[in-house]
Amino acid sequence: MTPAQKQRLRLIVALFDKAELVLREIGDLSGKITVPSINELRYVGYHIAKAICHDDDDSIDNELDRAESHCQRAIYDAYESGLVFSLESIQNFRDAYLEHSDIVLLTIPDYITMLEQADAASADIQRYREEHEKNRKRFYEDCAKHYKTIEAIYKKLKNSAEPLIRAQIIKKNSEDRRQTQRYISTVAIAILAIVVAGLIGFITIKLMP
Repeated sequence: MTPAQKQRLRLIVALFDKAELVLREIGDLSGKITVPSINELRYVGYHIAKAICHDDDDSIDNELDRAESHCQRAIYDAYESGLVFSLESIQNFRDAYLEHSDIVLLTIPDYITMLEQADAASADIQRYREEHEKNRKRFYEDCAKHYKTIEAIYKKLKNSAEPLIRAQIIKKNSEDRRQTQRYISTVAIAILAIVVAGLIGFITIKLMP
């Protein structure tokens, strides 16, 4: 292996380390293992091992090319997984609190803007799939620019806003129950008053000479 190839191998190892960090990041976000990315990293090790076993430069370069490509795919697959998870979670949040949109808007003033950004990203990703059907690298690169924005929206909804919204919903439901109970009590008292008044009137009439 030539000095240039050894230097390239060191760069691939650095890229491998980056891929592992991205996998941990996405795993922490979704709580799931990104299996396609893990498989890609397995292939990286396989091609590096083959490169070390070869003697001719062309074969070594070919294996290093493949190892680098699998590193990139591992990173792209992980980010796509995180992006899809975040968009699905945002949609689930929207569906879950659809009947409490007033509380959501009071808790998150920029909620409409956040949903518009998520919808735009989702539409772009669908368009990228159609435009880059045969060019996965280009597809992943275009998707990556949406990742940080969508991740930030998901984290804000999940970690900050949702607990506050749930607390507000519980508070509102409690207030609604108290109002309902007061209304029922008021109606019951009114009915009782009418009944009592009717009985008094009936007794009075009976006692009249």
